[in-house]
Amino acid sequence: MEDEMIEELRNFNSYVWLPTRVETQLQIKTEDFKQDRFGARSRLNLIRNTLSGLKVGKVVDLAGHSGYFSLELLDAGTVSESVVYDINDEVLRFGERLAMRMDLQDAIKFVKKDLRLDNIADLPDADLALCLNLIHHAGTLFDRDAVATLGWGKYATQYLSVLRTKYRYAIVGVGFKSRHPASWPVFKPLRPLYFCDIIAKSGWRLIYDANIYDLATFGEEEASGLRTRRSARIRLAQLMSAIVGHRASNAVYDRFRKPHASKLNKYHIFILS
Repeated sequence: MEDEMIEELRNFNSYVWLPTRVETQLQIKTEDFKQDRFGARSRLNLIRNTLSGLKVGKVVDLAGHSGYFSLELLDAGTVSESVVYDINDEVLRFGERLAMRMDLQDAIKFVKKDLRLDNIADLPDADLALCLNLIHHAGTLFDRDAVATLGWGKYATQYLSVLRTKYRYAIVGVGFKSRHPASWPVFKPLRPLYFCDIIAKSGWRLIYDANIYDLATFGEEEASGLRTRRSARIRLAQLMSAIVGHRASNAVYDRFRKPHASKLNKYHIFILS
């Protein structure tokens, strides 16, 4: 079974990670399986530290793949139960096997479900919504028509507004990549700041945000708000976008951006209450 699990892990994409306890049991080397390619450890530590001061029991984990974050939080006793939703049968079944290996099968469920704007109101109530790799894919992998009609900014506002009616806290990850989010005409350096406006419009209160590269490099305190403060850099980006438009600004930005820049630079995490 251990050899099968290791071989199966090799065939999955880089979003499927082993919880620390299983990684230790199988004697897996993190670097061999790209276990921390997207700053998973830094994000997990931030989430654990944040939740340690809050009363959080039940979690819904949206597009949670094999449930890495839920399993780690359950294993640490940070939360008491979780439901993981994804559309991929294989990663859900892999998550079930991980849960059994960790003797957590009674505390976690894995459910196949599309997470469209028109059906997320059907999700069960809980204390916390984890939404770490979902909303920036709207318009490309799902809800194409809705995003094309509304634009991604209005779409994201409506999506978060529905979550606000059901959950006390939300932890949202957003990938500000070349073509994600789709249908959102915003200069790339300004996207984290403008997403904060979406958060406010949807009724949430922002309690923490950080770029994942900054989080992994500088730590939680120094990374906090580093790319969303209205600094001279932000004001210059706003001026450039206002003068030449977002398309031309993005073209210049892409031309001079370092080609070897860390992938983590594209990801941001927002903690909401």
